Formats: sequence, C-alpha cells, structure tokens
Amino acid sequence: MKTDTLKIFIASSAELEQDRKAFRELLSVENDRLHYKGVYLELVQWEYFFNAISQNSKQDDYNEKLKECDIVICLFYTKAGKYTQLEFDTALKQFNDTGAPLIYTYFKEPESTNTAQPVINNVPETDPVAEQCRQDLISFKKRLGDIGHFYTRYINIDSLKLQFLQQLDILQDKGFPKLQEEVRNETKEAVTNYINNINTANVLGNNNIVIQGVTDSVITVNVNGKTEEIMNELGAMRAVLEKLSMKSFQADGKEYDMNGIDKSNFAFVMGRAGQNKNLPDELKDNLLSEDSKWFLSLQLELKKKKVTYGETPNTIFPHFGWLIEAYLQKFVTLTYLGPTIRRLSFLAEAYQSSLRFLCFVQLSQVLQLEKKPQHAAINQFIKLEKAELALFDYSNLLLVTTDLLQGTEPFMPEIKEFVEELSDTHSDLYSINLFLENNRNKVVNKMIDEDDQLPTLINEYLTALVSWLKKLTFISQYKMVSIRDIKLEYRMGSVVQFEHVYGELNGVYKEGVSVDEDASKETSISIEGVYTFNQSILLMKGKNVEMSMENIRERDSYISLSPLIIDLSVYSEIPKQTPEIFFYTGQDASKKQYNYANYRNELLPINDNGRDVNKELNVRSSNINQPSLDTLHTDLDDLLKPFKSKDK
Repeated sequence: MKTDTLKIFIASSAELEQDRKAFRELLSVENDRLHYKGVYLELVQWEYFFNAISQNSKQDDYNEKLKECDIVICLFYTKAGKYTQLEFDTALKQFNDTGAPLIYTYFKEPESTNTAQPVINNVPETDPVAEQCRQDLISFKKRLGDIGHFYTRYINIDSLKLQFLQQLDILQDKGFPKLQEEVRNETKEAVTNYINNINTANVLGNNNIVIQGVTDSVITVNVNGKTEEIMNELGAMRAVLEKLSMKSFQADGKEYDMNGIDKSNFAFVMGRAGQNKNLPDELKDNLLSEDSKWFLSLQLELKKKKVTYGETPNTIFPHFGWLIEAYLQKFVTLTYLGPTIRRLSFLAEAYQSSLRFLCFVQLSQVLQLEKKPQHAAINQFIKLEKAELALFDYSNLLLVTTDLLQGTEPFMPEIKEFVEELSDTHSDLYSINLFLENNRNKVVNKMIDEDDQLPTLINEYLTALVSWLKKLTFISQYKMVSIRDIKLEYRMGSVVQFEHVYGELNGVYKEGVSVDEDASKETSISIEGVYTFNQSILLMKGKNVEMSMENIRERDSYISLSPLIIDLSVYSEIPKQTPEIFFYTGQDASKKQYNYANYRNELLPINDNGRDVNKELNVRSSNINQPSLDTLHTDLDDLLKPFKSKDK
C-alpha cells in the first residue's frame, strides 16, 4: 500500500514545551491507527531550538523546514513571540505562493480566569513586560481577524488533542488537495493583502514601519510585528520615524521616503491603508459592460467640452491623447480574446498612463522653476529602476508636483481642481483611485485568476475607469505636437522667418484595428521671429493644432514635454515620416544611462502570447549607433541634476 506522508510543523514559544511534547505523543498514537489507511504523520520539531533562537542562520534553516510542511500548527499562551509570529508569517507567505501548508492556530487559556492581580496601595500592580506580551497577543489576534483566519481556544492538552483530531477527520474526509483548495479560495484576497500590505517587512526580516490601519484621528503602525497607535498627524508620524532612526515606511504595499511626505500628500498616502478598496456602491449598482457601448459615456462628456466626436471608439479615444488612447484601443481591438487578464491589463495601463501624462505636464513646469525644489518623490521618479516601473506611484507624484506649482500660473489649471478632489479622502474620486490602483497592483503581482469572477472584475474596472476618464476630459482641450525640425528662412533685407516642421500627434486607426505604426499629419508653418523647441514634443492649448501653431507667438500657449516625452524619429540618422513616441522610465546610474519606453509598451507581467513587441531606448553619454542621442543625454544631465538629492 502506498503511504501518503503529511509533514506537520509545530511553532510555539518555550512556555508551551509540555504541550508540544503531548502533541507529539498524540501523533504517535494516531500513526498507529492511520498507517492502515496509508497515511503517516511526520512531525517536524527541533525540541531544543528555542535555546538558540537568536541565531539568524538557525532561524533561516528552521523557516526552510517549515516551507516543506503540509500542516503548520501555531500554539500561543501568554504572548505572541516575535519568532513564533515570524514562523506564522513564513507559513502564510508560503501558503499564498503555493496553497500549502494548511495553518491552524490554537490559543491556550487558563482553566480559571478569576486570578486576581496583587494590589499595592489600592492600585493593581502591572508587570510592564507582561503587559507588553498581552498587547502583542491582542494585536496578533486582530491581525488574524483581518485575514479571516479563525483561531481556536483550548484550556488543556486534552481539549487541544480533541479539536485537532476533529480537524484531522475533516482533512481525511475531504482529502488534503480538496481542503487545501477550499481554504485557499476562501482566504485568497485577504491573505494576499495581508502579505503585501502588512507583513512583508516581517517575513523578509526588514526593519521598517508598516501602516496597518488609519482612522480620522489615529494611525496604527506596525514595527517588526508590534503595533502602536499614534495621532493621525504629519508631525506625529515624523516623530515616530525619527525616534527609530528610520527614513521610510510602507503603506498599501508601497514604500515611501518620509522626506517625500508633506501636507500635500500625507492624508492621501495614509488613507490608502485606512479605507476599503472596493468599487463605490453607486458605481457597482450601475455597472458598465462592453455590450453597453461604454465609450459613448465618454462621448457625452466630450460633448460638454464642445469637442467634435464620432460614434465609434476610434473617433472618441484620440481626444485623450496617445499615452492613454493606445490602451483603450487595444482593449477594444482584442474583444475576440474575451475576458482575459491581458485585456484587463489594457484598462489598468490606460489608468496608469493617464496619471503619467498628468505628472509629465506638471513635472515639465517644475523642472523649469527658477528655484529648483528638492523633493524625495521627484528624486525617486528620476532614479526609477526597471523593476520599480510597473508599480511606481504616479498618484503621489501628481499631488507633490501640483503642490510645488502653487503660486505659479499653471499651464493646465484643470489639473489643480482635479487634484483637490483626488486629495479629499472622502470623495468618490479618491475611492475610485483606490479601486483602480489596488486592482492594477493585483495584476502586477499576478494575484488575479482567469476564472468565472474575471468578467465581473473587468466590468467593474471598466466602470471605474470610465468615471475616472470623465473627470479628465479637459485633456481634450490640449494637443500634442512633435516639432521635427525648425528651418531658418532669411535673405538679406527680408524678415526673419522660422519654418516649423511638425507632426500632429493624433492616433489614427482603421475601423476596429489599430495600425502597426504611429501615424501623424506632417505639415509646416512659417512664423515670423519665433523659434520654439527643435526635436521636442509640445503640448498646446486648443483643440485645433493648426490654430494653436498659429498662436505659437504666445509663450503661455504651449509647454515642452521633452525630454520626459520624446519623438525618437527626429533623432534618426535617416529622416522618418512617422513619429516614434517614447516616455521617460528612469535611469541606470551605474551605466550613466537614461531609459525610455515606447508609449504602446505592455509593461505588466502578462502572458507573452500575442503581445506587441515592447520597444525600449537606452540613452548613454556615448551612443555609437545613434550619436544624435549624445545631446539628449547632456540635456537630461543638465535638466535633472538640480533635482537629484545628494544623499541618495
């Protein structure tokens, strides 16, 4: 007979040594009975391990043994010790990744709860250490509740044995794989949120602060497994980090440099850990779907802006600009794929690209400020690494850059009004942002399955995205133009003229199918005495590019988005007629290299089948194959240097 071995790991502090020994004896007895059924319970237990628990290498070995087990049993009594919590977190992370081990938690309670505390001068004497252990135990139970994990109480070893044998019977009746799958399905979202938002620092052994919960008055912070409450104030948060000599904290699965947190984004960032991330009820009750011609909802909003539009997606999406429309069009074009994660990723990238575009508009102005501001959020953006790009927090950067433009006449004043609403943690726009951001993060972290729940999620995401984009229809009042070349037209005795050769950046699509290459309408206009920016992307006020070009004499009628956005075709040794739009994605400092990605790139980690080829551009100080990029590198160095903090 084939024997199935179930490895069982027991984690507890030294105070429960006798209970562990009694549990081991129970498994011996059970093995005598179960071996007839082809089941063997193997106990993984290093009895004297706790004497050397502080040795990190030993703990690492212990954790590796734990990951090999099918069942993990955690016993608690008067405290939830750091290492027992670490073992629980390790098991939970392994369960999140693989579906095993199954985790059981048992909390021992005294047989009598009437034990009185000693009293001195009518004041109960409280042992500070015991009180801290009690608080740790309460906090850990709360964490279990947050992930929907139901722990079991026991009074003595006999009750522990009885309750575990009941669980063992359930396991035998259903079979380990089936029970494993049921538990995983029931707790999947809560567990993954727990792993990403709360205990990443503990599992990995980092020394960091994690924002665990937020109310209007209080922030709950978790420091290496211990929780405490502080006032929901910027000064209080700074004081905690200064006291612990820390510079960063984690919130909602992202790490933030405290130097990058100020009055402009404090409530926004903290609120992410304090609110649920579900679709607002009003939207959930009025879900859009692909069958409902959802793009017509955007059409009606454009009508309010007096924008010329058509009845099909390819006549509506271009009003949102290349960086956004590309993904909307991909979503529609690949309808035949059905409700797939890849198509969900297009909606997620349309959302991310909208934030990126707004950030580029604000950053372009910040970079030109006479007094160059030092800010950690800007520094983080400049030094972005490829591994950080997919999860970069453009929402936070948008709030920061908009605040830095206070006191100026912003080029796109509508952004300020949008940001004011986004910053209000009680607004629908803030809730929509949380939903869009949270589910995009799930796509990035491969936490969404292609199951029967995916179609509903896509409809929910689509509904939220349309509501989001309706708030951004002011983008339609601005047009992007690639200034490909500027030629001097002058003869002795004549007026100095500059001929601006430009490409109008409007995405052009055939009905239902996007063209393979970017498309534009190239033309030129001769303007007296006005030279703008050669080889650059201009953002111009006005719905009509030709009229905007004629008004180019007005310096406040446009801004240059370069070098954050560039047209690679103008740097080509062989002149090209088609723009190739790339956007800034960070740098590789070790190579003295700046990085760009094509605006159509699919940056999320989705199955590669059928994916467009992602195009990247690396700009070095010396570009042998494309020497014209040397100048771009110099321009980037000069422009970004004042914004790079010296301590990073």
